[in-house]
Amino acid sequence: MTPEEVNAAVGQASTALSTMFPVLAQQHELAQHEIASAVESIEGCHQQHGGAERANRQERVAANFAAIDECEESLHNLGVEQQRACEDEDVTANCECTEARTAVTDHRALCAAETDRYGAVFCEMQLFCDLLHGCHAQRVSVYQDLMVDVEAAMTSRQQQYVTLQQTNCLMDLIRTAMSTGTPIDNNMLTSCSDGIDLTDLTLTFTDPPADPSDCHAEEDGDPQCDFDPSDLQPSAGSPDGCQCTQVQLQDVYSAGPVIRCDGCIDVHHTTDQNSCPSGWKIFSPASQGDWEVLHNVLGDHSHHIASPARTPGFTTNWPASPWLIVDVSKATGHNMIPRDQRPAMNSGNPAAAEWHTSDGSPFWLRDAQWGQPDGNYNENCFLDIFSVNAQSMGFDDHSCVPHSSSYLCQREDFYGQTADGCPRDNTNAQGIIVNRDGDEGSMAFGSDTSGEMISTAAHTDSSHMASVRCCSMDGSTCASNLEGGCHAGKTLVEAEAICAANDKRLCTEHEMADNVCCNTGCWFNHHAVWVTPSTLGSNPRADTKCMMNGDRLFRSPRRGSSSITRAACFAQCQAADGCNAYSWGQHGDGNVCMGCTSLDNAVHHNGFTAYDM
Repeated sequence: MTPEEVNAAVGQASTALSTMFPVLAQQHELAQHEIASAVESIEGCHQQHGGAERANRQERVAANFAAIDECEESLHNLGVEQQRACEDEDVTANCECTEARTAVTDHRALCAAETDRYGAVFCEMQLFCDLLHGCHAQRVSVYQDLMVDVEAAMTSRQQQYVTLQQTNCLMDLIRTAMSTGTPIDNNMLTSCSDGIDLTDLTLTFTDPPADPSDCHAEEDGDPQCDFDPSDLQPSAGSPDGCQCTQVQLQDVYSAGPVIRCDGCIDVHHTTDQNSCPSGWKIFSPASQGDWEVLHNVLGDHSHHIASPARTPGFTTNWPASPWLIVDVSKATGHNMIPRDQRPAMNSGNPAAAEWHTSDGSPFWLRDAQWGQPDGNYNENCFLDIFSVNAQSMGFDDHSCVPHSSSYLCQREDFYGQTADGCPRDNTNAQGIIVNRDGDEGSMAFGSDTSGEMISTAAHTDSSHMASVRCCSMDGSTCASNLEGGCHAGKTLVEAEAICAANDKRLCTEHEMADNVCCNTGCWFNHHAVWVTPSTLGSNPRADTKCMMNGDRLFRSPRRGSSSITRAACFAQCQAADGCNAYSWGQHGDGNVCMGCTSLDNAVHHNGFTAYDM
């Protein structure tokens, strides 16, 4: 090989080596960006759950705690005033005493409300603090693992860079030696390793944000915020192998904790019994943010609109077996709906008012009209969620095809329950008429002899009002004319405080169904009255009874009607083999009880309500 050929070959090698320098620079820039992103991710935890957000919640807790102290001090002063006003006086003739007692009752209700509010903001603060610590720890761990990797990669790049610089230096010496015909000086060879600057390939390691301050240490008297293990117990009747576990959320879901139940009761209708634990229901996100919170931990879910089986290789982390179902339904089926009449599916849209959740809580699927629901829907069936993307949710009404034996559950949005003040006598010949549901704004004097029974109802709004009747502690007696007189248009908190001030308690649904409060005063026989829910079945279906086609086990009485109460009907079904549900309601001059093996073929019948056992 001639000197010219050697020089040409060395030149080609130098050109090839020079292309590697930009690659190393790009790798360095990418690694520096990864470090910055990891630090920003940790800072994101503090921005979302710490900083001003955390301080705001701490201030709210402190303010609510102070409000309780102030309220209790005022209550004490009012109690002293009541004792003075009522001392050595004929209570029935002492207006000042009556007013003092009313003031104490009303203020006790206010303090109870303040205590409830404090518990809510306290637990919200604790949740945000736990989320901050969990988020910080997880992302710092990711940062630390990344630092190990990028530092090792940096060292490797620097070694490659040194090797390339040395090689270029040696090739320059070779070209000079070949062109001059002189040997390479040893000192020149050694100098090829001297003074190589690695500054441009040295990463800057930014310190992550410091660990957040500790959460509030548990103290006696703190509100109870821990997740109750009993919340993971599947409902009665769930199959062997059904298991409910908590979903570890990384942000706040509006209804609180979320659990998933897998391998459980297969449900097709929102009225079917499911395996969600007592006090829980199949999930129904209330906002776009709720869907994002779930998506952040469960990931993508997307399959063919017709069926998951139509999507090759479809997998999901969501509890869908086989469909992902959500608690949004309507009580009637419908035919095809013109595209321009298909409502935007959220509970804030009046056009979607027929659609609801099982507990009346809000729901959100989309803000604007879309291709669904298109109308091929059967009553009380689940919607199928075939694509989870908070920006563009995919769902289908899909007849009654969607069903699943696995589902997410959230706590029922339950505030209180009302029942008829006297199921035996549903007339109000005279006295206070409060729109029959206890709405204070409609209070008037008059009469109502309609005889229409007021249905037992659950309420989610803490401002809902009803009338007050109180039972003795042993449940044997009931009173309506209490301290302060007759109490209509009261919230649940106020009702509980009124009963407590009279050394009584709210009656249970069971006791009210047994007519213990009938004719006890205030003309409340025909009012919705606050009650404590009892265990007289679940999943009530209004205007429903089982048919005489093998589904009905018995009818009591066999002909006509009787004074049988709902509690007695429940007891009869409980004692009968194969009785899985019952229907109870008014017929003629009395009531009728029907024991049912199933409600799958139930029919509409005004005045009857069906319950699962």
